[in-house]
Amino acid sequence: MVTAEINNQPINCYDNKYDRDTLKKWADKGILQCPVCHGKYEYCHGKLVSPFFRHKDKTKCETIYSEPETEEHIQGKIALFNWIKKQNGVVKAVMEGYIEETKQRPDIMFEFGGQQYVIEFQCTPIASEQIERHELYQAAKINDIWIGGKEKYSTGRTHIENIAYAMFDYQNNTLSKVKDLLNKNLLPYNNLLLWNFNEIPLENVMFDGKFTFVNQTMEKYIDLSIKKHNAELKKQEQRRHIHSLVEVCKVIPEWYAQVCHHCKIDILEGKLSSPYLIMMKFASDITAPFTMFIKENSIDVCVTEMYNRRIKNNSTHCRKCYWQKATKFVKIETLKYSDNQQLVSVIKEYFSKQLQKAVINKYMGGITNG
Repeated sequence: MVTAEINNQPINCYDNKYDRDTLKKWADKGILQCPVCHGKYEYCHGKLVSPFFRHKDKTKCETIYSEPETEEHIQGKIALFNWIKKQNGVVKAVMEGYIEETKQRPDIMFEFGGQQYVIEFQCTPIASEQIERHELYQAAKINDIWIGGKEKYSTGRTHIENIAYAMFDYQNNTLSKVKDLLNKNLLPYNNLLLWNFNEIPLENVMFDGKFTFVNQTMEKYIDLSIKKHNAELKKQEQRRHIHSLVEVCKVIPEWYAQVCHHCKIDILEGKLSSPYLIMMKFASDITAPFTMFIKENSIDVCVTEMYNRRIKNNSTHCRKCYWQKATKFVKIETLKYSDNQQLVSVIKEYFSKQLQKAVINKYMGGITNG
């Protein structure tokens, strides 16, 4: 504990109002008392852990849960207390106060909007006790906010990490994994995800019944929200454009299905990350296969070419390289178009010419050879 009582007056050991020698002298005299049971306190301090109080008689306050004091727990609850008591609308903020109904001493207790709240800064793995204390708070109609200490919890698999309202890094004074962070009333769009916001400085967060960004801090997230929304709109428009091109080009395989030579044309939509919009594969029993990569206002006509590629053998027994047969696209021509109607005409014209050339080569070549 970091709070005590002397002559029925509350004191603490963290605001430097009393020096260590004074507190130790009072403890030696037996006038430092527990604010709840009024048992005698001893004053503990050292080089590694901040000062704190504890009962001289370890049997006192047995019904009151008290988390073992660590540097993280001491400094964390002090930082959270100093933050919460400055929030608008927060009244009667007390550190380590006593709740008669539940026989508990939460790290921080306060009132907001006519309701009672407690903040428990949890730094030790006590799942069963947390569940019991949470049920006691609920029975007393007290809003309990559990915050995990990031120094102890970082796996994402412990009980406290699953139920914690947020995680707090006392050394950097930052919050992460906050469940209520974005003030949706200030966001024009709601497509921002919570994992976009980690390591939030405590001063950038306010309490209004939940943890939310202060309005000034929200501005950059409003801008980010708009940008993400506009980017999503652009993606949707691109998808619609690609789909419309596919629909336009569907008439081409339908048209060539009526032609001889077993013409086969496959149409594939390109990904948003692809350099092309759609890909069309052309084949027949008389022409060499080729592929068209349709872009904005241009078409790359490509054929496949075999080549040998060098593969490194990662075997521990043999690290030599070997050669493997592979194929690649080789661009042989670029076609231009200005609109969807011209796109269909350009593709038909090109494929028809390839068919005509193949027919001439086959039949005229046969006559010449005869």
